[in-house]
Parts: sequence; C-alpha cells; structure tokens
Amino acid sequence: MHFILPYFIVLIIIFQVLLRNNTKKRKDSLDTFWKREQEANSVRRKDISQLDYITIPNDLPMVTTDNHALLQAQHTIETLRTHCKEHRILNLSNQSNTDLKLAYGVANLNTLTECDDRFTQLIRALDIAGRLTFEEEHPLEGVQILEYAVSIGSDIRSTYTTLTDFYHAIDDTDAFDKLLTHANALQSITKEPILAYMKMPHQRR
Repeated sequence: MHFILPYFIVLIIIFQVLLRNNTKKRKDSLDTFWKREQEANSVRRKDISQLDYITIPNDLPMVTTDNHALLQAQHTIETLRTHCKEHRILNLSNQSNTDLKLAYGVANLNTLTECDDRFTQLIRALDIAGRLTFEEEHPLEGVQILEYAVSIGSDIRSTYTTLTDFYHAIDDTDAFDKLLTHANALQSITKEPILAYMKMPHQRR
C-alpha cells in the first residue's frame, strides 16, 4: 500500500494538470469565437451579386415514370431550375455563419443562408432522382444526374457510392479517378466514409 500511494498521488497531479490545460484551451477557443462573432456583427453589407451562383442546366434528364418519389425529386429540381434567377443557389456548406458575416456583412446572412438551404435541397433531390432513374433502367441518365451533383459540390455519400459501383461495373477508370479527385476535395464529415467505400477492393452496397 505504501508503494502504491505515491503513484496514485502522481496520477492525480497529472490528471489535474491535464484538466486545467483542457479548460484553458476551451476558454481560449470560446474567447476567439466570441471575438470573431463580435467583429462579424459589425461588418457592413457587401455586394454578393457576383458570387458563384449555381445555374441548373436545361438538359438535365427527366425520365417518364410513375414512381412518386422520383416524380417528386424531378419536380423539386425543375422548380429550383425555373426560379434560380430570383431564388439563387449557393454551396456555402464549408462556411459558418460567422464566416459569412465576416465575408459579406451581417445584413446578407439571411439571404446567403437561404441560398445554401436551396443548395442542400437541390443535391438531395439530385441524389434521389439519379438513383431512382437507375432503378427505372435508365443508367446513363442516372449517371448524368449524379455527375452533375458531384460537379456542383455534393457531399452525399450515396451519390458517390452509386457512381463508384457504376464505374467499376463498366471498368471506366478515368471516370472513377475523376470522381476520386472530387471526393478528396470534399470538406465534409462524409468525406472519410466516401473515400473508405471508394477504396474498397470490391464494391458492395
């Protein structure tokens, strides 16, 4: 018991030191956050008319179907395409609200958030439409839809896994390599699961 006690005391001291360090780091991070937030809330409105807004192409495939889910996804895509000039679409998924306010001014936050919400709505609809178009036995049209989703920055896992399976099935290494480049460029929590699936020796859903 006398031999164990000194080690126990040392462990307690180490634990207390680590706890103090973690507490300080959390406090420093919180202080930095509130400093940036205060600065962001004082930034005036900036011009956002020249941002990289997304324009949905007219030639995106829309197959004839009686599948309700596919019809609904196609309707969402068409509605967003038709109204994208007045209801703009932006991929801002890698930027926090504080980042947006610092870059474009606090007065633009609601508008930019709505643009990003429409982007999320779009890539979800594209993912559903692309995968269900495959199931309707229109693989080339499904690929075109999903490839467009990837090109505008989609980070939805099933979009990548569906394309990965297709490229392996037809042995299209160039298309797969291009898809892998897009996956590596993602800044999302889905990046690692996507890459893990793409790097599997035998693809299985």
